[in-house]
Amino acid sequence: MKQFDSSQQDKFWATQKPPYKGDLVSDVILSLGKRYIGKNAIDIGAGSGALMRSFRGKYKDSKSIVGVDISPKVEYIQQGDCTNLRFEDDSFDTCFATDLIEHLSDPDLDKCLNEINRILKKNGFAIINTIDNENFLKAMVTCPECGCTFHRTGHCQVFDEDRIRELFANKGFSIVTIRKLNLGYVSMFKFFGHLFYLLRLDKLFKVKLLTNDMFFVARKEKDLK
Repeated sequence: MKQFDSSQQDKFWATQKPPYKGDLVSDVILSLGKRYIGKNAIDIGAGSGALMRSFRGKYKDSKSIVGVDISPKVEYIQQGDCTNLRFEDDSFDTCFATDLIEHLSDPDLDKCLNEINRILKKNGFAIINTIDNENFLKAMVTCPECGCTFHRTGHCQVFDEDRIRELFANKGFSIVTIRKLNLGYVSMFKFFGHLFYLLRLDKLFKVKLLTNDMFFVARKEKDLK
């Protein structure tokens, strides 16, 4: 399977148009992660800035956030690569990465996690969501020109809970919480969506779509230096 490098990711995202998934679930991400949000935050892969707008509306002047994206869609997001962030060590209490890590090639994923560790303060939190155990075969396409096979929305990685725990442990983090749910459903049904998963009703139906997303929080325990 073709894995996109940084320049190919840039080209891919330059062609994408809103609404993005992050636009729809930003309020849910903030709600699920609220107890782990510190005073200084960064949103990596900020897209159209939906999470930043929700963050600023919720916290106003009490907390601050900056956004970085390889292909910014609005002027208040900085252009930048998640594999080489232009921020000092230990700059942030909280790092958001919404629907980002599944788009990274193996080398870029390694660099991105190194950078998240570097810019987070000790005991800072990374708040992340991705697809849980995605079935790649359902989303693969083949280019009629060159014959290479790739994921239709640029995904390069498949994650399950075991892989997430191992990846982040190797990068100096401990996993604080992992939840499997459908963020879109929670966003759509709001209170009742939250209540559905709070009561663990998804366990009664055992439908994969109900647990399609994996939301997790990782605490930085040590530097990688």
